[in-house]
Amino acid sequence: MSEPSRPEDETEPRKLSDHLKLYLSEPTLWPVALVVVLVFVTLGATALVAALQRNLLALAALALLVGMSADQVLRELRGGGAGWVTGLVGGFWLLSVLVAVAALQSGLF
Repeated sequence: MSEPSRPEDETEPRKLSDHLKLYLSEPTLWPVALVVVLVFVTLGATALVAALQRNLLALAALALLVGMSADQVLRELRGGGAGWVTGLVGGFWLLSVLVAVAALQSGLF
């Protein structure tokens, strides 16, 4: 017996930008968005620093992060040009590099 098909809900988020808009449009979720950004920047910086020390697991994590970033940017470019998510990805990498350099300069690693 086949299940009845569910009607397509057009308000359901389909792209990453749709999911992120939910967090940015609701002021009570801004602290959550800030914590998520800080966690991802810390993850990126840690992967960069550990990859510089030739840690194979960190190199794999860095390759995965670069691949996911490139995939998201390419999807957005195919969808009509660079948007704010591409800027967010660029900002993630810029902040990750800055935090990694600060960690190396301060002697944390």
